[in-house]
Amino acid sequence: MLLNIRSEVKKYVGVDIILRITTKDFHIAWIKLLLFLSLGSILYLLIVNDAMLYKTPLSQVIALSSKKKIYQTDNFNNKDYQQTQILKLRILNGKYRGKTVNISNTFSSSNAYDLQYHRGQQLFISLHSLEKNDDIIITGMKRDTTIFLITYLAIGLLFMIIKMHGFLALISVLLNASFFFAAVKLDVITHATTSNVLFIFGALAVLLLGITSLLTFGRSKQTLILFCSSLGSTSIGLLLSIIILTTTNYNGINFEMMGYVTQLRVPLYLAGSILGSLGAVMDVATDITASLFTLAYRTPTLRFRDFVQAGHKIGKSVMGPLINVLFLIFLAGTLPMMVLAMRNGNSFSYSFSMIMSLGIVQSIISGIAISLTIPITTFLTSWHCSRSKKRDVL
Repeated sequence: MLLNIRSEVKKYVGVDIILRITTKDFHIAWIKLLLFLSLGSILYLLIVNDAMLYKTPLSQVIALSSKKKIYQTDNFNNKDYQQTQILKLRILNGKYRGKTVNISNTFSSSNAYDLQYHRGQQLFISLHSLEKNDDIIITGMKRDTTIFLITYLAIGLLFMIIKMHGFLALISVLLNASFFFAAVKLDVITHATTSNVLFIFGALAVLLLGITSLLTFGRSKQTLILFCSSLGSTSIGLLLSIIILTTTNYNGINFEMMGYVTQLRVPLYLAGSILGSLGAVMDVATDITASLFTLAYRTPTLRFRDFVQAGHKIGKSVMGPLINVLFLIFLAGTLPMMVLAMRNGNSFSYSFSMIMSLGIVQSIISGIAISLTIPITTFLTSWHCSRSKKRDVL
């Protein structure tokens, strides 16, 4: 009887401790959320009212009126309309700060070359004198508030959900972006030739791969395997693609659709294919490597064949969704141009060949690299895990 009472007391005490811990974690989570929202609100107000930091004249729409719509129909029966707005702007910075001006803005419903403005929006303007409103031109919208909100939300979610790993991911993104812009700048300054373009962006790919691998796994054997397998898969996939494209003489690929390119298009296209496939390859290689290392740590008696089978299953489960994700991202980027081309009387086959062929080929190159990643990463990881003892796996 006494033992039963003690066991019941222990049980209820344990439940009470769990409830206290859960309640404490709940309060901490709410405090973090409130701090996150409060800091975001303060920063938002500062950015909305940072007009004094800009040298370009900045104004805000405080009132507007719209004139009658003028409807139009083109030769392909596409219907559109034009409308003129009279905007009353209050200048927010510079020597004319606080003054108001009235200007007109003509826009179409398609917004192909123009925009419709709304009350409260902040606009950059070209302003020489308040006496002639005809000299005042809207040069663009102030978009830093939107960019800040998206960036702050992304960074906040990273820190709140995955904590330290989110910080490392942020560092990785910032470093990768910095090196990418440096590589583009180097390409522009040096007027890179075919071999130089591939060398610059090939070296960039190796650098990005090394940084991301180190920040993901640290200095470990996993990092070495991830680096070697990703580099090997991307290189072999690109080499096979170059052989196929050269053999077929690039038939069906319209490089002339790479608009505003002032250097050879083919090497620049291949450089983009390297960077495009690298991210997908690293995703697959990371999944396989991390899973097999965890499996080896928990079950050190597994043989080489067991690791190979597990690696292939993991690879097959992530390969299909990842290729589809890449393809859908590409489709989303080309959708506006496809709609525009087809609404102007072009056939689907012509629009597809002129607009989507370049992206389709890049998706296929990424698919080849992803397919090669599975056996290469599985073999390297299985070979290491099957030869290492539990304490030596990581």
